[in-house]
Amino acid sequence: MTQIIGVASVFAWTAVTSLILFGIIKATLGLRVSEEEEIRGLDIGEHGMEAYSGFEMKAPSINI
Repeated sequence: MTQIIGVASVFAWTAVTSLILFGIIKATLGLRVSEEEEIRGLDIGEHGMEAYSGFEMKAPSINI
């Protein structure tokens, strides 16, 4: 029973701390990149070059 209480308390502490920290990050810096950077790719924004040369995302096809 003592171990269950210990595991539960560590889980609760981690969950609460994570929610607080992610809330602060979301309010100040934001958790997402811009829509333009999503489309261009994070490798270009972060490193200035493509990570996989020749890799191209294609629009999904709709099969009816």
